[in-house]
Amino acid sequence: MCSHALIMCDFTLNSHDSYRAFDEVDGIEVAWNQVKIHDLLQSPEELERLYSEVHLLRSLKHKNIIKFYTSWVDVKNKNVNFITEIFNSGTLRQ
Repeated sequence: MCSHALIMCDFTLNSHDSYRAFDEVDGIEVAWNQVKIHDLLQSPEELERLYSEVHLLRSLKHKNIIKFYTSWVDVKNKNVNFITEIFNSGTLRQ
């Protein structure tokens, strides 16, 4: 589970839900993203691929790539949640 206290407000992007949130611990605005697992994963191999992708995202550190802060699986609601840096305008980091 995420160790940060977040305050959310809803917005949507393509194939997953995203929320504008405020991390009260670090005092920064973030994006809280949710992807439905049951829509994407039909086998243990697909689940392993998802975990590999999340691990890769967590390891990327570059000034032109959004920061990936944390992630967790919500088994009850069948979601993968991940927290990233948020951008208020545009689609790509410049």
